[in-house]
Amino acid sequence: MSNEVIYILTSIGVLCTLGRIYKVVSAKRIYGSSSSPHKFIVQLRYAYLPSVLKFIAVHYWFIVFDPSEKKWTRWEVWQYSDNYSGWHLRKDLFSPDRDVDGGYKFHVAEQWEGKVAQRINAVLEEPDVYPFKKRYFFLGPNSNTYPAWVLKKAKVSFDLQPLAIGKDYTHKILGMQLTTTRTGLQLEAFTSLVGFKIGLKEGVEIHILFLTFGVGVWPPCIKTPFGRIGCGD
Repeated sequence: MSNEVIYILTSIGVLCTLGRIYKVVSAKRIYGSSSSPHKFIVQLRYAYLPSVLKFIAVHYWFIVFDPSEKKWTRWEVWQYSDNYSGWHLRKDLFSPDRDVDGGYKFHVAEQWEGKVAQRINAVLEEPDVYPFKKRYFFLGPNSNTYPAWVLKKAKVSFDLQPLAIGKDYTHKILGMQLTTTRTGLQLEAFTSLVGFKIGLKEGVEIHILFLTFGVGVWPPCIKTPFGRIGCGD
């Protein structure tokens, strides 16, 4: 085995170890939709798509608990629009725990509490502001374009995984913007057909044909079109 191969395998092993340590250290109590916390909760959830799509794509959505109303609500962009409004952005189209049809069990990507959760909810509660509410294309704008937009609007830091195709969508021929972690910049061309991202948390990403390649900084990981290596995934 060559020294180069040994180096690559060792690097991957170190990243996986650091990722698992990060996951353990950053673990928090995750609330289920059957619970009634005494504070505002927002969760970002995702599920792998059905069939062979599970290897390259996931679907993200938000669920919110408002302690004043004592109920959970769900926000997401769906491929089929509402017959009345023509909107693809939907509230409570499904129950909070409903998976993607034909897909796989949901995972909680992140949970925010208190004032940060309220800040995200304030954006969610103004659906008419979302610029692509009446547009949907499987490569973007789509279900993953929406959470990326919401988090940027709410000024909340989070790095969506590479399988979130559509997260880097731009409607401009050439667009520059802050990353979702708000620690870097990204440049996207032709709806993210080609793009580049660099940040203190997300590290370096290259986007080619809507696919992501790169190396994450915090948590440490290698980013591929088939997911992340490391990050505790």
